[in-house]
Amino acid sequence: TVVSKAISLSSSSSSSPSSNPKDFQSSTTKFLSSYDVVVLDEVHERCINTDMLLGMTKAALLSGSASFKLVLMSATVNVKALTDFFT
Repeated sequence: TVVSKAISLSSSSSSSPSSNPKDFQSSTTKFLSSYDVVVLDEVHERCINTDMLLGMTKAALLSGSASFKLVLMSATVNVKALTDFFT
């Protein structure tokens, strides 16, 4: 299954619209857990969709209930910045 940035953002947030950040995080983790591998391309291009997806994948992985592999792709990424973000 291939999902674009826009579809993944709308799918993860539409399942249970709530003002509670924990509800959003829970629905996001459940959505991302349905995948074995999540690939984010062009992560060096800073935009709201990319930043949201980076935050969502980090939260899902840190929750311990998601076990997908995360592949970040970019031709010109700042490796130290991404490493610092995910550690």
